[in-house]
Amino acid sequence: METEFAPEVHGDDLTARLIGVGMEFTGSGCTDPVIERALADASATGMDSGDLPVLGFLVTWLEVHSDYINADRLIRTVVAHPSPRVRAFWHAIAHWRQADRRFARLATAVGDGGADVIDLLPVGNDFQIARRGEDERFAG
Repeated sequence: METEFAPEVHGDDLTARLIGVGMEFTGSGCTDPVIERALADASATGMDSGDLPVLGFLVTWLEVHSDYINADRLIRTVVAHPSPRVRAFWHAIAHWRQADRRFARLATAVGDGGADVIDLLPVGNDFQIARRGEDERFAG
């Protein structure tokens, strides 16, 4: 079941939602955030706007708190997202967390996007990989 995707939340509104799901940023948190939507909006900020610190917080949050995610809602949100970069991010997350069958379902729903490689950085991606190596969670 697809859902229409509303515009992403940015700035202070996104920060409030991320605080509301447990990320330790400075500010007032939203008291009733929709976790899956906050995570999708954070991934859009990271992937489409190049905010790598947000992606770092997001991946760390997922590593610790992924049990709190409603998989069906996350799948609907990600599949409906208009950005191929956001869907590629969640495909990588699903691959990393594939032992959790909820994320295996996400990988199936998102697909491989035509198996095109999408670089995280707009320039210098190959240099950074050669310099520091791939993150073991996303290698390959």
